[in-house]
Amino acid sequence: MRKSFGRSLALSFLLAGSLHLSASHPASAMEAEFGDFQRIMLMPLQAQVKRADAILNRKYKKDFNPATYESNMENSIPFYALASDATFAAYRIAAARPELLAGYEVYESCRGGVPRTLLECFFRGGARGEYVDLAASCPVCSAEAVTLFLWDEAGVPSSQFTGGLRFLYDPSLREPPPL
Repeated sequence: MRKSFGRSLALSFLLAGSLHLSASHPASAMEAEFGDFQRIMLMPLQAQVKRADAILNRKYKKDFNPATYESNMENSIPFYALASDATFAAYRIAAARPELLAGYEVYESCRGGVPRTLLECFFRGGARGEYVDLAASCPVCSAEAVTLFLWDEAGVPSSQFTGGLRFLYDPSLREPPPL
């Protein structure tokens, strides 16, 4: 309960600041971008996944389909990416937009280690080619990838990405202060 209260309180301050800004200044592109930033931040993961899937299907029609026994594994998403809708969307995002994920930190330890970039959760060494299964078992990696993708597709300035990801996924922000 404490986590959700703190997050709700912080989001209330963000929203209040946004409302004050829009009431005192005419609408601008910056306000619209901040609105998209907040809307995506507040959107449940399943809704984010549904939106990301629609964009991927419309805009990135490459052969990012799940691997099958008969298919060529080289251009296919590995079978372990089918663990959930979010994981499958995240692996498709990594395949379609590796440069987007390469520039951002991971906020979760994966199997005792921390990859240097979010892309390393999907590809060995952070270079497109050989898939790894880290993100398939880590909901934070998948959620970070989906959120980043939606912010980028909405035209949100990349300068807001790091703070937003940290706010949503950094475990040190969810821990109560020491007594």
